[in-house]
Amino acid sequence: MHLSRSTSRSGVLIINVTLVALLVLVCATFAAIYLRPGGVDTGRPKGVLPPIFHTAPAFELTNQAGQSFTKENLKGRIWVSNFMFTTCPSICPMLTARMKIIADKVASWDDVHLLSFSVDPEMDTPEVLHRYAESYGIDHDQWSFLTGDYKIMQGAIEEGFKISMGGPIDRSDLNSVMHGTRFVLGDGDGNIRGYYDVETDEGVELLVHEIKLLRQAQ
Repeated sequence: MHLSRSTSRSGVLIINVTLVALLVLVCATFAAIYLRPGGVDTGRPKGVLPPIFHTAPAFELTNQAGQSFTKENLKGRIWVSNFMFTTCPSICPMLTARMKIIADKVASWDDVHLLSFSVDPEMDTPEVLHRYAESYGIDHDQWSFLTGDYKIMQGAIEEGFKISMGGPIDRSDLNSVMHGTRFVLGDGDGNIRGYYDVETDEGVELLVHEIKLLRQAQ
């Protein structure tokens, strides 16, 4: 049987479209099976503790009360940290609101502490951070907002937590500051146990669930 050139081309096009669709389906299936917020493997049984990524950095910073705050303050406590700045006009208010949701969910757990590291420490003095924290109605004993020397903050955030500070702050375009948005979970021994995308409710629930697992193991 002789096929016309147009028929042959149509057949090739159908095959190509089918292959592309199949590839998309395979990628979507892989993502659904192996990925979840924070890059945690969904193949891990539900009750299994999150793995140790690496050791959290040592630091000595200042909280919103003007008091020294170090890694030693977290010894024996499970902690969650995020990264923000008070004049951020875009994602930071959402991230702080998400942290407040987590704060409310773990409010009765005295062995859990929350941390917000400023990526703009030159602007975010303890007084500024205190006013910002007050605007969210936080419990200052439960949640520390941290600031300090820029280089020290940079070392802790970028080299220690492996989170981008987004480069120098451009005061003329605050929307251009693209800092890391994932929340970091740590245990009472100072180990980082996971990175979480909390922009979804699933991400928040996953993080709270894994806080529970770490509490049960302490």
